[in-house]
Amino acid sequence: MVLTDLGLPGISGEEVVRTVALRWPQTPVVLLTGWSEQLKAEATRLEGVTQILGKPITLQTLATTLAAV
Repeated sequence: MVLTDLGLPGISGEEVVRTVALRWPQTPVVLLTGWSEQLKAEATRLEGVTQILGKPITLQTLATTLAAV
């Protein structure tokens, strides 16, 4: 499993997701972002993303998500 932020220094989270999807297509990817509501509202589907979590995140939400994927 890969847990990554959308905004990263030197590389975008989208690029990380694309790379993982190409190299390890069965690997679940959870994307953390402060833009989760916008992504969900626009029905933006990032290929390879298993779940989008909005920041700030609680430990309970993280634990539930990790158990689910």
